[in-house]
Amino acid sequence: MIPIIAGWGSQSDKRVISDFEILNVSTHLTYYANGEVSVIEPATASEMAASWSVLHTTIYFRRHSVMFGVCMLLPCL
Repeated sequence: MIPIIAGWGSQSDKRVISDFEILNVSTHLTYYANGEVSVIEPATASEMAASWSVLHTTIYFRRHSVMFGVCMLLPCL
């Protein structure tokens, strides 16, 4: 699986973007054909023509914002 790049150049190793810290990024490739989902790649050209590739990407992050809670609760008062 090709790694996901969240930044380029000098920022390629950056893990904190704005107020968010990226904890983990994972991907999972599945194939959808005939109403079923499978992890097995289609083998023939006819199977490839009748299937869709689905890339599931999961990003875990943590927000670093001291005032976030106050900003969310203040309008509710």
